[in-house]
Amino acid sequence: MVFGDYQREQIKYRKGQADLVLVGKIFYLFCTLEIKEAEQIDTQEFIGVDLGIVKLLVDSLGNEVAGELIEKIRLKYLGLRRELQKCRSKNAKRKLKKIAKKEAEFRRQVNHIISKALVKRAKDTNSGIALEILKYIRSRTTVRRQDRAKHSGWAFAQLQAFIVYKAKIAGVPVVFVDPRNSSRECHNCHFIAKRNRVSQSVFCCAKCGLQCNADHNAAKNIALRGKNLWASVNTPIAVHVGSPIVVPLELQASPFKAG
Repeated sequence: MVFGDYQREQIKYRKGQADLVLVGKIFYLFCTLEIKEAEQIDTQEFIGVDLGIVKLLVDSLGNEVAGELIEKIRLKYLGLRRELQKCRSKNAKRKLKKIAKKEAEFRRQVNHIISKALVKRAKDTNSGIALEILKYIRSRTTVRRQDRAKHSGWAFAQLQAFIVYKAKIAGVPVVFVDPRNSSRECHNCHFIAKRNRVSQSVFCCAKCGLQCNADHNAAKNIALRGKNLWASVNTPIAVHVGSPIVVPLELQASPFKAG
């Protein structure tokens, strides 16, 4: 059996017996690992994370994950499913199940990559991570009929779950905040107005004149709410930030299913 560098590093944390399982035509070695959590970092700074449609993720440091390639692959799977759904044969049903597994694995792999990079940035900058409460993601965005499948076709809850458990291992604190009006509020002067959101990508404050990327502006607002929430929880004096709250992951919205 040949191990890569990652597997060789992780195998030292193995606990109990390992199982060799045949999946399809490939053997997999399943091991239970016991990894100690790092001591939580002492910080008052937070990286805000805005989740969206055109850009899957934008953080308050300016990093982003564009959705073009992901959307291209999603449309590929969508087209294959529609063609197979026209058939009633058992073979078509088997192929549909196979496609569903491939698409789920693709999402899972991408979410692992995104979450790993985000947690590393937080660790490297000695920052916590502020995430939005997912139940508001539909209500705070206006979605055209033709974009509904795109809007609901990504596993945002899975992505957040990966961020949370990776952050816990790395000692990075995570808070959940209410994201309502984060796309309409100016992160500079905090003026809130619908007209501030000029377009999907452009934010222009009607009060102070600040102009920037709309998703980056929202991420900065989420970061500030996370920072203030953390301060209110960890210091005797509460800081007013509207109404952000910490929400356990089990109360988050369930993973969105592909349309």
